[in-house]
Amino acid sequence: MATSFLVSCQKEDNLDIVQIDDFESIDVLNDNTILGKQLENPYSVENMRKALAELKSSNALKSSFIDDDFEIETTHLYVRFLPKNEEELNLLKQDTLLHFYDYPLDYEIVSPGICYHDPTLPDTVITWQYTVVAPDYNFPTITHEILSELFLIEEKDEDSNLKSATVNIPFWDMLEDKALEITGNLDETNISGGVLKASKWRPAGRITANGRAIVGCKVKARRWFTTHRGYTNTEGRFSCDGQFRRDANYSVKWERNYWSIRSGTWGQAYYNGPKQRGDWNLDITGGASLRYAFIHQAAYDYFYRNPFNTQIPFEKKWFRSELKIGYYDKLGEDKAADFAKWRNWFTFPHIRIYKGQNSDASTTAIYATTIHELAHCAHWQKIVNAKGSNRISDFINAETKLKESWARGVQREFTTRFISSTYRPSYHGDYTAIVHSLLPLGYSLRQLEDALISASTMDEWKNNIKSKYENSNKSQLDNIFDRF
Repeated sequence: MATSFLVSCQKEDNLDIVQIDDFESIDVLNDNTILGKQLENPYSVENMRKALAELKSSNALKSSFIDDDFEIETTHLYVRFLPKNEEELNLLKQDTLLHFYDYPLDYEIVSPGICYHDPTLPDTVITWQYTVVAPDYNFPTITHEILSELFLIEEKDEDSNLKSATVNIPFWDMLEDKALEITGNLDETNISGGVLKASKWRPAGRITANGRAIVGCKVKARRWFTTHRGYTNTEGRFSCDGQFRRDANYSVKWERNYWSIRSGTWGQAYYNGPKQRGDWNLDITGGASLRYAFIHQAAYDYFYRNPFNTQIPFEKKWFRSELKIGYYDKLGEDKAADFAKWRNWFTFPHIRIYKGQNSDASTTAIYATTIHELAHCAHWQKIVNAKGSNRISDFINAETKLKESWARGVQREFTTRFISSTYRPSYHGDYTAIVHSLLPLGYSLRQLEDALISASTMDEWKNNIKSKYENSNKSQLDNIFDRF
């Protein structure tokens, strides 16, 4: 079904994915994150000053540790923002150096989950966004609160030198230990004689889903207010850009520069993993998280690994910073997914993906369906970008068969290339196999896409292909289009 602004697509075929390896950790996560009590903040300026005073009074500091005139001053601010709409959220995310969380960073995590929404807020609004900024941060005109002034020392990644010339590693380690101790946050099993003996470690590991490497996903390791980040490679392996002495909270945030996967309409989709020291090797085997993983993989393949050189589905503008893909963990009734460009001006996801129609869709079907909707999005973007094009006639009011047949063809090419070489989508009604029939004639997927410009009907598409490209099989075009 398609309306003037909405492209809806039916359920895809169910095909299994072949597992390719064995992994240390198998997990199914499908619930919201549950927080416990608020912890006393060891990194507040107040508590750091108390820790320094105790170290001095006990004569624990050597004269070479710090300068005589050293004082604890604010190095960072722990803040939270409450965006009132997507425009404000996009404005916050333009600063890619900041790490945003949907939940407060000074609370116990009783149970990790796939999303979080402040229970004091209506579930129809964007929740609080927590982060750490510099003291001279230029706050945008967005509702915000400064929760605490912090004293944090940022270490360089490659060596043990600190950015502050007045503080060295031994002093910082002792100060941090003391602050954790006086606030009741020091793990006594890790210390001997008051000095932490554990060496530093770099967060790393592997993320897979049903045994398949998940490529290009963002993995974060956080300890209190410090976050280190890494991205999975073609084997699903990641290594973060910093080190810790103690254990850290792992998580996958299902977003990249071009897109964000939502848990439903508003909530950011996560996989909040364990708090631990050492590698995190995870194989996601079920629940909404399994579908997030394959939605992410489809988006990553289309944006970053596109072997066909076709139009990327979404281009960032000042008024839209990312493509929003909402996954709804429920049956989609009359559709498996849809795309609507008008949602760009509202809080709704541009693309909506459902778990299936009558039963859970397979991971292959979720991947293929996501590619299909991204193809609609890219089709729209192609028309918008074309000089002199008419987006009303060439997309919004274009023949449903033209739009759906094109998206079905892209769906097949990506899914057979990246997921399963035996994948075959269903063809019915307006969802035809014409793209698959045209490719053997020697036309590339990019050429067929370029011919969509100024085409609102199947005949116009055919004539554009004829006029734009010299091809020895051109005479077969009429017969092929007549079949569909």
